[in-house]
Amino acid sequence: MLDRSKTRITSLAATSAVVLVLGTLAGTGQASAREAGAREVSEPGVAARAWALMDLRSGEYLAGDDASEELPIASTTKIVAALDGADLDEEVTVSEDAAAYATPAYSNVGLLPGDTLSVRELLMAALISSGDDAAYALAEHVGGAYVCVILDSKEERFAASVRALRYGFAAYDRTDLVAEGRRYATIGVPYRRDESVDLVAKGNVAGLVDASPDVELAADPPDSPGAGTRLGRVVVEVDGDRVGQTPLVAKKGYERASLGQRVWYTVGGIFE
Repeated sequence: MLDRSKTRITSLAATSAVVLVLGTLAGTGQASAREAGAREVSEPGVAARAWALMDLRSGEYLAGDDASEELPIASTTKIVAALDGADLDEEVTVSEDAAAYATPAYSNVGLLPGDTLSVRELLMAALISSGDDAAYALAEHVGGAYVCVILDSKEERFAASVRALRYGFAAYDRTDLVAEGRRYATIGVPYRRDESVDLVAKGNVAGLVDASPDVELAADPPDSPGAGTRLGRVVVEVDGDRVGQTPLVAKKGYERASLGQRVWYTVGGIFE
């Protein structure tokens, strides 16, 4: 999801601007990307005063020109959320991040963390009441669409947007960098020599990668399962940026060592 430091890039818009979130193209493109993976492709040329292509789910900036220039934005971010085409009857739970926009610094409708509204109600709050908090909740709910904004285009705007979106789907691929249930570390069993327990990922960690990503996985398991209920975690970085993490859990359980086993382990260690 987008963080506030990237709001300026994601909300580029003014007169003669086009903001495009293509649900149909996104669905087709994502399926194709998963099958073929990211490819080395040239960045599209777009004749415009400013434009930006971003991944809505992660907030990653993928391509563009003069995207950091300050320009009038009005309520473009609300329109982006409305265009995604989510089921109007789906229920959305307002997160703490979304509710953080329900302050006097923003135009808001006073949403609180844990509030539950339908997509239809959030659209009304975002587009009629101009609620930034409602727009943020919508963006979190429908996140996952590679968003293209073109300002003051010097060419046919929709064709340029489609070209930019196709570039994003071809050049980047969202994939599971950590797979649930896969082993990422092994630790010794307390008071048992030559016995170990495999630690596996509790969940998946997905990331957006290009054709030649620099992916690093770092596991930090404890010295032994007896160190506590926390069995560590695996952290994922892509090109130096952290994209997520998941806990490590024991693949299978083990019996607690008996008093005799602990004594024998200690005595054996003395004579080693």
